[in-house]
Amino acid sequence: MTNDYLESVKKQFDYYKMLGEKTFSQLTDEQLFLQMNEESNSIDTIVKHLWGNMLSRWTDFLTTDGEKEWRQRDAEFDNDIADRTELLEKWNDGWIRSTRGGMSRNIDTHFVLSGMELLNIAHCAFCIAA
Repeated sequence: MTNDYLESVKKQFDYYKMLGEKTFSQLTDEQLFLQMNEESNSIDTIVKHLWGNMLSRWTDFLTTDGEKEWRQRDAEFDNDIADRTELLEKWNDGWIRSTRGGMSRNIDTHFVLSGMELLNIAHCAFCIAA
């Protein structure tokens, strides 16, 4: 049962990752970095925020709280990604840490995982849809 559950969670993460990647492939570099107004975030900023969130949430998630002391959340909203290549590196690094790093470890029970991945899936889906 735990393996089926874990595979289901991984498939959900892969689905949202795929949605983001299909979006990126349809946009020009200019569109990836466009901030419509002062109240909105550009796609590159959203990617940077998701990356920071996944790093924090999935680092030592079985032994520490999701929000790490070293995370600089406010800096995630600085528009300092240089180009599409850097954007995709952060995007892939975050997803690798969640679906292949954090969830691939030997987990005896899904109860620890269930709250973590549901919050992270919801957060990722919200940011991707925004």
